[in-house]
Amino acid sequence: MKNKLRKLIKPFHHRDRRYRTTYADMFLWFDILNNIIFDNRLEAFNQFYIKNMRDALGMFEFDDTGGKKPNTLYMVPVYKNFKQFVEVLAHEMVHLWQWQTIEGSTVNHNTEFHSWKEKFKQNGLNLGLKVDE
Repeated sequence: MKNKLRKLIKPFHHRDRRYRTTYADMFLWFDILNNIIFDNRLEAFNQFYIKNMRDALGMFEFDDTGGKKPNTLYMVPVYKNFKQFVEVLAHEMVHLWQWQTIEGSTVNHNTEFHSWKEKFKQNGLNLGLKVDE
């Protein structure tokens, strides 16, 4: 299982080829990552948007005041390469996990967040604050 994600990413990943985000890939790779990394424990984001952001490659936004607790994933339109897209999506999924799993979580880059680092590494992904590849 360790190399399964690497094998799935490899045909799409070209280190020097920019990747244009699509909603189809956001939904597909959410399902793949949810299966391989999160053991299908995550409920999907309520909303997905492709949007230019000034200081981020991805963002998880949530509202804890309502009954259904709406949440939104934002991804930028273009990434350095496909692997960067997958790593940013997986990073935001950790925030979704924090929000769905841990009562009162701040959804920050804290111990809960970094507890996923080894699982990411086993699957060939970087769980950093800055995604360099």
